[in-house]
Amino acid sequence: MRAAWNPVAGFGYAAGRIIGAAVGDPAQLPHPYNSTWIPNRATLPAVTFEGLPSAALEVPATALSPEPGTGMLRPAGEGKTARAKILYRVLLSSFHDGSSMGVADILYAYAFAYSWGVKSRRSGADYDPLVDTSTALLREWLAGIRPLQTEQEIKESGETKYVFQVQPIEVYLERRLDDLTQMAAVARPWSTLPWHVVALMEAAVKRHLAAFSQDEAKRRRLPWLDLVRNEGLKTRLASLVEQFRREGYVPPALQNLVTPAEARTRWAALQEFHRTHRHFLVTNGPYRLHRWSGNSVTLQAFRNVTYPLGFGLFDHYPIPRRAHITGLKLQGNRLEVQGDVEKILRFQRTYTIVREQLRDPASEIGPEDLPVCAYVVVNQEGLITDLGNAPYADAGAFILDLNRPLKPGLYTIITGLFLDGNRINPDLKSIQYRVEGHA
Repeated sequence: MRAAWNPVAGFGYAAGRIIGAAVGDPAQLPHPYNSTWIPNRATLPAVTFEGLPSAALEVPATALSPEPGTGMLRPAGEGKTARAKILYRVLLSSFHDGSSMGVADILYAYAFAYSWGVKSRRSGADYDPLVDTSTALLREWLAGIRPLQTEQEIKESGETKYVFQVQPIEVYLERRLDDLTQMAAVARPWSTLPWHVVALMEAAVKRHLAAFSQDEAKRRRLPWLDLVRNEGLKTRLASLVEQFRREGYVPPALQNLVTPAEARTRWAALQEFHRTHRHFLVTNGPYRLHRWSGNSVTLQAFRNVTYPLGFGLFDHYPIPRRAHITGLKLQGNRLEVQGDVEKILRFQRTYTIVREQLRDPASEIGPEDLPVCAYVVVNQEGLITDLGNAPYADAGAFILDLNRPLKPGLYTIITGLFLDGNRINPDLKSIQYRVEGHA
């Protein structure tokens, strides 16, 4: 992914762009031990392709397509096709000012990318080169967005039931990749800022009060947009919020999604948040900016019953576990790979890592404890002739079937076991395998 841009003038904890930003909760997180992504606020229950890789699928006429230069959300219309469809389930919650997240917040992030990332003939002020480069891949791939009916998800904790709101979103892409997690990260439907905060930031830039990016601020000799520390700018923003509250201001791209009455409620909530917290940095994350100075920042936990990500969700990442190959056994055209897995034994604040041999049937091993056995077959010239993952057999070993079309010669089979997504410093083992010529 391209580098993120910073809408709040360098606050380290808040750096990030509006789509998939690190302000609040991003839709997906980069996995710390491999090159994939961890679903966070946007989960991926389904990815759809049509037929062969060269085939296309139809984009529904009711799907929305942002208009370059304005960000207006127009119906895609008849006859539009895509190469892939991804169904995301976006976990909704309340923003820090009490506003409830909804479809408008998700869609306005896309509108922003097309409005400020594309030069418009109307006004040179409605463009920022860093927004352009940060969202270029999204705009190149996106074919359409279709929100579906909001759903409820019920989670039980003892005798208590918690009801969470989930927003399904279909995203249609012009291209497709074999790596689904990388493809899903291109145009994920998410915004960590509510639409009314984004609209307030846009209003400040359009009125030449500040600029979105640092380079553009220098070029235009304006302050870099800061929702927290620039007291003069916050005074101007407070005046704009009061004006927008009275008018029930709705950005043009959301005219069909938000009523003036709903907008007045949003602006009033932001106004009250500013009175209480003395800044405008409203996000949807688990922490809220409480105090700040020249060399420190204090965050306050945001405890809200609508927050959908529970405690302990990422506890297994600080202690990466590994799997170890303990034996390679070549029997004719069959390679058996045996191994151990690491397990963590906890006691209060201490823990111990122990190794256990894989010996149970697959049905009795949890998905977090069953490694992936990857292999690569290399010929005498150093070229890869085959690769993939070997299945786990109930006998306690991974079985690689070598009955495949290989030319006569000597091959090296390199195998590795990867546990719980950890691909750092793998335990690799190799064995040679000879394919005899036909008589």
